Amino acid sequence: MNSSESIIKLASALTKFNGEVSKISKDAKNPFFKNNYATLDNIVDEIRPVLTKNGLSILQIPGGDGENVIMKTLLIHESGEWLESDPLVMKPVKNDPQAVGSCITYARRYSLGSFLSLNTGEDDDGNAAAGKSKQETAKQTITLDQETEIQDLIKETKSKLPDIYKFYKITKLSDMTPDNYTHCKNYLQKKIS
Repeated sequence: MNSSESIIKLASALTKFNGEVSKISKDAKNPFFKNNYATLDNIVDEIRPVLTKNGLSILQIPGGDGENVIMKTLLIHESGEWLESDPLVMKPVKNDPQAVGSCITYARRYSLGSFLSLNTGEDDDGNAAAGKSKQETAKQTITLDQETEIQDLIKETKSKLPDIYKFYKITKLSDMTPDNYTHCKNYLQKKIS
């Protein structure tokens, strides 16, 4: 962990922040692990006003080495004092934009929660699609390549297509949203390993 030369004012503000921030509500459900979790959007929405009130802000810096996603989290106080986390290194499931984006969101969520000691409850999600609001995701559907990939995984895992239709409330795979595709793909891949 790196920090500015002094963190006296930052430490005082962080203490006040931790005294004021509540347990983060869980606003999403992981269909395969059957658990609820707090999305990154929800965490940010709940903590930002309390951070701002105490003169604090968060900056998250994603990077990579071509194979891994690297996330640093920086806590900045209005005085100029700062704390920087050690890099969190994660490997995406696959080297494509959706998997990398999902990995960045997952890294941001967990880095932010641990760096600020947030109470988000137990959580094993890690499947959320990155960078899209729920409304945007709901309007989009998967590509033909993604549909084929899910079909292949269903065959390989001997999963039941009607169960997937029923769970996602769809009548064909091409109606699946990118968010549901990511969940479904991760779940099916875990059945293989």
